[in-house]
Amino acid sequence: MTVTDADNGQERKLSTGQQLVVRLGSNPSTGYGWQLTALDQNVVRQVSEKEYVSDQPVMPGTPGTEVWTFVGNAAGVTELRMEYKRPWEQGVEPSKTFTLVLVVV
Repeated sequence: MTVTDADNGQERKLSTGQQLVVRLGSNPSTGYGWQLTALDQNVVRQVSEKEYVSDQPVMPGTPGTEVWTFVGNAAGVTELRMEYKRPWEQGVEPSKTFTLVLVVV
């Protein structure tokens, strides 16, 4: 199952062992990046490091997409919460947030 910015705030059901791919717009040349801030790894766990895919690989500084991969680990419910911010800025609200309620059956 793949989700994007358009799925923000919604609920998704996964089977145990089913993969969830989260694709969110990003532009790391600005210093911003998505950070995972909430997830019960007992229910859904991250299975690989995030990957960045540029929209135009020949042009540095252009926006692209961060790709995160998770898998349903065990039956339960958890909130996936991510924040788009600069990691060195403390006490600053994130530029964007992304949340999903994940139900694993």
